[in-house]
Amino acid sequence: MKKISLKLWQRYVLVFLLLLAINGFLRWISPGEEWKDGNLLVSLVATALLTVGFIAGDRLRRKNRKYKNKVEELLKNNE
Repeated sequence: MKKISLKLWQRYVLVFLLLLAINGFLRWISPGEEWKDGNLLVSLVATALLTVGFIAGDRLRRKNRKYKNKVEELLKNNE
């Protein structure tokens, strides 16, 4: 089975859509009426902020992984 690889922007759009769906579902099942009548703009802004946090964490993880691989390669060459 061939592994599907997504480009970064596709991954971020997918995360945004998943977070928006989770936000909508949680608002739908919430017992309080003030949460159920939340407007779409508030949901979009909250989801966008969560997605920005995910993007920042992903970029930091990718940057650190690059340096980690470089350090491991240098340590392996010194042995």
